[in-house]
Amino acid sequence: MKKRMLIAISAIMLCFMYTSAYAVESLEIYADRAVSELKREFMFTSSPFIYASDEKYEYIPIDDIAPALGLSLGWDLSRHAEICIFDDTTYYLYPNKNEIETENGFIWTSTPCIIKDDKLYVSKDNIELMTGVSINVKSELEEYGIIETLNSTKIYINGIEKTIDAKPYMYDLRLYIPANSVLTACGYTLGWDSQKNAVIAYKDGVYSYIYMNEGRVSVGSLDTIFSYTPINIKGTMYISSEMLEKVTGYSVISHGEYSEYKKRDTMSSTTRTDSYRLSGNVYKGGGVTVVNKFGMELVSASSSEAIKYAGVINAVADSLSDVNVYNILVPTAAEFYAPLEMYPNQLAGIRTVYENLSDKVTPVNVYDTLKAHANEKIYFSTDHHWTQRGAYYAYKEFIELKGGEIEPLSAFTNYPSYNFVGSFAGFARGTTAGNILKGSPELLERFMPKYATVGTVFSDCAVQRPQYTVKAVNTSNNSYSCFIGGDGPVTIFYTDAPSDESIVIIKESFGNAFATWAMNNYKKVCVVDPRKFNGFGGNNNYFNLDSFCKRMDIDDVAFINYPVVVASSGIRSAILSMR
Repeated sequence: MKKRMLIAISAIMLCFMYTSAYAVESLEIYADRAVSELKREFMFTSSPFIYASDEKYEYIPIDDIAPALGLSLGWDLSRHAEICIFDDTTYYLYPNKNEIETENGFIWTSTPCIIKDDKLYVSKDNIELMTGVSINVKSELEEYGIIETLNSTKIYINGIEKTIDAKPYMYDLRLYIPANSVLTACGYTLGWDSQKNAVIAYKDGVYSYIYMNEGRVSVGSLDTIFSYTPINIKGTMYISSEMLEKVTGYSVISHGEYSEYKKRDTMSSTTRTDSYRLSGNVYKGGGVTVVNKFGMELVSASSSEAIKYAGVINAVADSLSDVNVYNILVPTAAEFYAPLEMYPNQLAGIRTVYENLSDKVTPVNVYDTLKAHANEKIYFSTDHHWTQRGAYYAYKEFIELKGGEIEPLSAFTNYPSYNFVGSFAGFARGTTAGNILKGSPELLERFMPKYATVGTVFSDCAVQRPQYTVKAVNTSNNSYSCFIGGDGPVTIFYTDAPSDESIVIIKESFGNAFATWAMNNYKKVCVVDPRKFNGFGGNNNYFNLDSFCKRMDIDDVAFINYPVVVASSGIRSAILSMR
């Protein structure tokens, strides 16, 4: 809508000429003009219309009617609202909202103010509420269609509630709406043109085309070109509200705040950092490289191994129904801290995996957020795992990608231990490297979930054979197994988190610390270690992920691993066997 000056428009002077000597008690409105009881005619620059919701409401352009009513108009940039002054009372009219603000507070109304063709329209009911003037519409008005969206799977089409199959998102400062379900709710018959790579929408004898990879919408013979394209979110085509308006002719009104969608990140623009690389004495033993007192594994995955791993994740995702699938690959400490001459280039393998994931799998780029926090203790120096702090930053990236949020790390209670010595000391036992690490105890942070949790380890896919109970974070345990009790076959936590969603995390031990954070956003957190099933290491317990997801009513599946898993044909095979 064009920005109006804060001062009243020049027509104010004219309106006082008509109203200062007479009290206008009623006004007759025609489709192309307004006539007061004084028989003074005011021409409209835009036509009134009917908005049909649960009832039919007649809407009038406020600019055109102001002179006849004695209204002073302006625009408040800070409120993003129309200023409307009548008889020493100031009203603020908010576009697309069912509220009018006065100095005494808000007045909630049954009809929103509506923007149409860059003009603000107000219902005659709200005009009467502000001025006391009754308006009588004398002409047959055209009906105007409106779609109202919320941050949920509920929409209103001309006031009639409908359900769509996915919620809207904000992306690049635009509102995006799932095309197929909204168009179906609007009465369109849908199809797909494979040659044009476009959705076909048919209604009332008119064919419309929405091109998936182009910023083009065709309605009949009329083409409209946009500077952006539809987006694909978890296999669903989303179009902007402007594209939807072009096809349907309905204006789109959004209510509330919407989750921000982060477009699929294949890490093509991700770069390494050399800011934290260590130098000094180097010792090796048991597959561990120690630089000064910092131990690390110089592991990586080749391009062919990365492509195979992506194929495994894609195949398992194809076997699942009605769940969202995410893939998270975590670099080890060597990626950020190894001397440059020892740099293992895990980034290349992770990027190759992400570039080869199918549209059914959403990659989560935790590399960049770990890089941004590499000056913190996000990895242990005596253990091959990351810390719970590092897992927090990765989880935060994941949950925000989903549209959720988690409180700042400072909001969580921490039980630190300062004498932690991890797995590397055992790997390199009997070597100089092992002796250095054994004599270099370090900090173990243990952050507690915000909500109560109850955890049980099961040995079977059917969760019929419980083994023992576990804590989400065991503050009396001074090892990495303080997180969810270590590597159980199937570990299930029920929480008091204010959520109705459930997640299953398919992981090796890097996923353990990650899982502790999920307990702040999910009512049920299931953690599955594929190394405990389907023949891996001689373990013949059977596990089928799709049946497990259905049994446990799972919403999200997150694969979280590190480069050793990508390079391991045995673990890849164990994951693939979960189909």
